[in-house]
Amino acid sequence: MAEPQIRYTRTTDGISIAYWTLGEGKPLVLSSPLGWSHISLEWQYPELRAWYERLAERRMLVRWDPRGQGMSQRGLKEFNRRLWLLDLDAVAERLSLSAFGFMAIGEFG
Repeated sequence: MAEPQIRYTRTTDGISIAYWTLGEGKPLVLSSPLGWSHISLEWQYPELRAWYERLAERRMLVRWDPRGQGMSQRGLKEFNRRLWLLDLDAVAERLSLSAFGFMAIGEFG
């Protein structure tokens, strides 16, 4: 599979959030499987890339960088679960996802 194209959306509080999609079908939204998030750099890890490709074989995989991380807006001072959900909501809204599977790993899992 080709490297996914990074796109951007805005949260209701005006923060720019980066995301990409891979594959087609039922959406599966995935939080970062690492202790940090950078959707562009993650694609460079062969094992992680292969896992993403396997997940996207039968569904549309959606990855995003939460505010303050990776390709999303940086230089922010406040981070919490409510704001993280605003980021997720912005991506789901942009992709018109009325329902989706969700996999969270780490702190917000």
